[in-house]
Amino acid sequence: MRPSPAGRPARRALRTAVERRSAVLLVALSTRPTWLLPLGCAVLLGGLLFLPAAAAVACLVPLLAVVGWLAYLSWPTTDPGGRVVRVLALVVLVALGVRAVAG
Repeated sequence: MRPSPAGRPARRALRTAVERRSAVLLVALSTRPTWLLPLGCAVLLGGLLFLPAAAAVACLVPLLAVVGWLAYLSWPTTDPGGRVVRVLALVVLVALGVRAVAG
């Protein structure tokens, strides 16, 4: 048996803590209509694209938080192609945010 790399127990503890705290929110989300989360993300994305810079940033922060949170939670069970898509989604959101603030 190989010894675990340094830092692995700390990462596992972090993941466990995030999963435990997320469970309550995920259960609450599962009781809502299934269209609610995608609609909320679409509204925030629309705000990011069409509102002035300050409001766009106010839309970007929660959108990045939700997408990043869901990507983090699903990462261990996602195949490599799905992981690439999740990372690209975050990169595109950041790029849109930079574009909204800069121009």
